[in-house]
Amino acid sequence: MKLFGNRQNENSFGSAPSSSLAGKYLVFELAGEFYGILLQKIQEIALVENIITVGPMPSYALGILEVRGNFLPVIDLRRRLNVREKKNDHRSSVLIAHITPPDGRTLAAGFLIDGIDDVLILPHETILETPYTLRNGLPGEFAGISRIGEGREKKTITLINVNALLTRKDINTLLS
Repeated sequence: MKLFGNRQNENSFGSAPSSSLAGKYLVFELAGEFYGILLQKIQEIALVENIITVGPMPSYALGILEVRGNFLPVIDLRRRLNVREKKNDHRSSVLIAHITPPDGRTLAAGFLIDGIDDVLILPHETILETPYTLRNGLPGEFAGISRIGEGREKKTITLINVNALLTRKDINTLLS
């Protein structure tokens, strides 16, 4: 059984000035808040019903998902980011994303979210540095904040550095 899908190395998405964070983002909901991941990091969206529960796993892992012959770990993004948990519903989905951890290999993993919102182009002038209060989680997990829209349509989107969601220790635990 192959755990994690391997993919050719891509440019890393790390802590850089906000101008380098500009781009096309998949925006999704998690605990009533909006988050975004660079669209180029997303492979596809899968159904929650397809998650296979397996033996002992870390508390943030839900199981595995088979995608084209590869078994990928599925991470509950609510638990990983320490946000309020909720019951899955018809909008819940699994984002299959490509991550490039510090060792440089590119891997695929699934991340459970509450629902897809939109695909948006976020220009650099809408992206702000990550507020200090959001920096207390995983190192570098949040890349910045984007504020878009006007009036009632104004939306704040927390931009996620998908490469920082799993540490080397997490990957080794999930692979063992």
